[in-house]
Amino acid sequence: MLAVRDYCFRHYGLKLGQREARLWGRPEAGIKSRLKNFVMNRRVFHPVGAQAKDEVADLLSWKPDYLYGYASLLLEAAQILDGMEIEFDPPRCVVCTAESILPAQKAYISRAFKAPVAEEYGSTEFDVIAFECTTGHRHLVNPWLIVEEGEDNGLISDVSRTSQSLIRYQLGDLFAIKGLGCGALGAVESIEQLQGRTLDRFFYLSEGNKIHASAFSKLFDQYLTETKDLFLFSLRQDAYSELKVFIDSAPKNGTTDLKEFLEREISGFAGVRIGVEVSVVANRDRSEKRNYFVQNMKAPE
Repeated sequence: MLAVRDYCFRHYGLKLGQREARLWGRPEAGIKSRLKNFVMNRRVFHPVGAQAKDEVADLLSWKPDYLYGYASLLLEAAQILDGMEIEFDPPRCVVCTAESILPAQKAYISRAFKAPVAEEYGSTEFDVIAFECTTGHRHLVNPWLIVEEGEDNGLISDVSRTSQSLIRYQLGDLFAIKGLGCGALGAVESIEQLQGRTLDRFFYLSEGNKIHASAFSKLFDQYLTETKDLFLFSLRQDAYSELKVFIDSAPKNGTTDLKEFLEREISGFAGVRIGVEVSVVANRDRSEKRNYFVQNMKAPE
């Protein structure tokens, strides 16, 4: 696992053991955590709350070789940095992991930190499964893993593990594997159309009609790109054809503009009128990784 991670990092001129600024939930307390972070040459930062600006300033003054962590926290840090007048040595790379991220959000992080942004796809059981090359492809990078497209789940078999049998292990994510012919990193196959946790992936228009929730991320990316805006969002469905949108700050053009955009675009391709409710919810708890879409309805049979 460490060899695969080191291989991916070297693609960006990094090595394991170099300074890592980790944005990973709330900093852990205790001697064990401090010792682990010391040995791994990393510090944990949490740029949320009253101390957020000081956290970002402290992060930059530490001069990390790279940043690693939840996309939501990296976005939070990028927004804070964007409003600061501060000189700093850019990291060599920013690695986003554990959460979905839009191209517009990655571009914003890259501009703020003046560094390339790489998207990592992995799991607790296997660590790194796919890693983004400098040309933007999420290459399969672990030669000991057999990765398959499943009907309802991505499947992984570990051919080297003897401690436990992990054959066609269900990841809980749905994706497509595509051969792009890019040999920049790992295999020529890459993971495309990563659609997140299977239980959350459908938005129900009616009992017999539904659309895939991945369509929403494309719409938000379109809106953020067109308006040159940036905010964090999460979505929830509690009733048929009703979408609740929670954002951490008001859009530049106002919540009504976002509401009308989403209703118009979703209703256009869904063929059914969709109701959208937009709420600004500040100071959300970001200590855990997030799913951008939560399905609260019982799925129809």
